[in-house]
Amino acid sequence: MTDVAAAVIFKDNKVFLARRGENQRLGGFWEFPGGKIEQGESGAEAIVREINEELGIYVRVGGLIGECIHHYDTWSIRLIVYECDWISGRLVPKVHDDTAWVSADELGSYSLAPADVHFVEPVRTIILSRA
Repeated sequence: MTDVAAAVIFKDNKVFLARRGENQRLGGFWEFPGGKIEQGESGAEAIVREINEELGIYVRVGGLIGECIHHYDTWSIRLIVYECDWISGRLVPKVHDDTAWVSADELGSYSLAPADVHFVEPVRTIILSRA
C-alpha cells in the first residue's frame, strides 16, 4: 500500500484540478494534485514538496479533509486529502497536461481518478461553506 497526500487548493470559491498526462498511470483522469509521502515525511510536508515540484507554487496546508483506501487493479493507495490555500508562485504544470479551477457545481462533471471521487461531496461542501 502506498500513502499518497493530495491537496484541495482553494481560490476564489473554486478548487484546483489537474489532469494526469496520457503517459502516466491513470493518464487522462483529473485529480486533486499531490503525490507519494516519502519515508519520514508527514502528509503536510509531502503536499508542500509535491505541489512545488509539480506545479511551481507554494501552498499553506490546512485541515485534513479525510482519507480513504482505494484498490486499483494492480496496486492500492491510502489517499490523505488536505485543505490548502495557494500562497505564492507562478503556476507552471510539469507533469499534468491541463488544469482547471472548478466551482462546486462543476466538480462532479470532471472524470476524476477513482480514489479522488471519494472526496467530491466533502469538497463541494467546503467550497459552499467558504462562499
